[in-house]
Amino acid sequence: MTLTTIQFDSQDEAVKQMALLASEAPGLQDIADTIGDESGSLEVNQDGFGSLVVFKKGVWVIQLHIAQPSGVTPLLDLTGVEAAARLVADRV
Repeated sequence: MTLTTIQFDSQDEAVKQMALLASEAPGLQDIADTIGDESGSLEVNQDGFGSLVVFKKGVWVIQLHIAQPSGVTPLLDLTGVEAAARLVADRV
C-alpha cells in the first residue's frame, strides 16, 4: 500500500490538485459516503494496479493505492482501502 499526503498552502490549491487527479484517473468515481471534503475511488485489479482512493480534507490531498501483480488477490479490496482512508482522514 502506498500512502501519499500533500499539504497545500491553500484550499484552492488542494481543489486544483483534486481536479487534476480526477482528470488523470479516468473512471474515478465519487465515494457515496464522502471521505473528507471530496473523495473518489477506482478499482482496477489488473496490470499491477489494485484499488485507489483519493480525498481532500482542508488543505490536504491524500491518496492510498494498492499495487499487486496480475492474477493475485489484492491485499485489500476497494472497501478495505476506503476503510484505511477513513482512518487516515480521522488523523489529519
